[in-house]
Amino acid sequence: MQARSTFDWRTLGWLILSAVGGMMGLSAAALLVFLGFFSLTMPTEEANAGMILNLAWAAGLVGLLCLPAGYLALRRLLGRAAPGTVVHSNKTHLVVTIAMITLPLWFGLAALASRSGISWLIMPPLLLVLILLPLAWFLSAGARGLPVSADRAWKLGSFSLAITMPLTLIAELVLLLALLVGWGLWIASQPDLLNQFWNFSTQFQQLTDPMEIQAELVNLLHQPGVIPGVLVVLGFITPLLEELLKPLAILVFWNKHLTPRNGFLAGMVCGAAFAMLESLNAMSAITDPTWLALAFGRIGTSLLHVVTSGLVGWGMGWAASQKRPGKLLAALAAAVALHGVWNVFSILQGVSSLVDIAPFTQLGRFGPFVLGGLAVLNLGILWWMNRRLRLADDTPLVVSSGAMEMTKEE
Repeated sequence: MQARSTFDWRTLGWLILSAVGGMMGLSAAALLVFLGFFSLTMPTEEANAGMILNLAWAAGLVGLLCLPAGYLALRRLLGRAAPGTVVHSNKTHLVVTIAMITLPLWFGLAALASRSGISWLIMPPLLLVLILLPLAWFLSAGARGLPVSADRAWKLGSFSLAITMPLTLIAELVLLLALLVGWGLWIASQPDLLNQFWNFSTQFQQLTDPMEIQAELVNLLHQPGVIPGVLVVLGFITPLLEELLKPLAILVFWNKHLTPRNGFLAGMVCGAAFAMLESLNAMSAITDPTWLALAFGRIGTSLLHVVTSGLVGWGMGWAASQKRPGKLLAALAAAVALHGVWNVFSILQGVSSLVDIAPFTQLGRFGPFVLGGLAVLNLGILWWMNRRLRLADDTPLVVSSGAMEMTKEE
């Protein structure tokens, strides 16, 4: 009788995923560095050099973050032990908190660097610090006192960076295309609206003055159904799509002792990876004079993604370990609601500065207060979930034999 092969194909898969993600990220970074420095030699393109180099740093960071999972997979294929599960201690959290306290200093340095003649060189790494420091603290606050598997965390991060984010972008593009096709079919049946749209499109393509472009956008916002349509798409459909896809990597570990506790931790990692890429993309235009407000606002958005994905991961843990899908549906509904309200008031806040249309302008004036309140609420949820999970009785599944078996089989 032929002996059954004991080769760990699953671990080989993680090695390949990590290598591909790392190679693509680092290759893109090298190409962008070349293009950035080439832009500096062209006076007409010098303004774009900072943006290109910022994207280069972002791509390099993504590539580097994909590599640890591959290193751990290679160790396992070579028969070496993977790191075990350890408790994220209060001491470690204190160190991260002290680093977080320095965040205003980094903002100040970035503000000074943005006014210098070599901002294209200094700003990209400073922006990375502004993005990563809050994310590190959110993850630390959510994991404080809980057992954490570094092996699983790096795998979740690699999967999210290499697969989940590209898949989410593709899904959102498909959704946008479907909406545009549907809207096009509807407007084609309205001759008057079709003529208005054609005239608007023709005029818009001929505009070069920013003030004229803004005026045309204001006219577009005054059209019936435009603002409500945007709010429905970005306030419900997009949050639902993202909250379904962000914790996709957790499905890989569905049968690996997925409990509410490690589901929440896994969800936070997935949310942090998503938030990091989203923030890196949003802040790539470092020459934008509004970068300071954008960077500050991205802290709240990063917290939102960490908390909502953590909630969905917690619900997935209940569904996997206790066969209670109701918890998952409730967690998903809460995540979509938090995400949707955040998006709606972010949009209304911007709309209120452009147009005066009741009730949108009036609601938009409450935007800063609602967004601030949501940030406080998300911090409260993070603290409450951490406290609840530290007191939860699923420790045997995570720390003792369950943890060792999980570490061995992943």
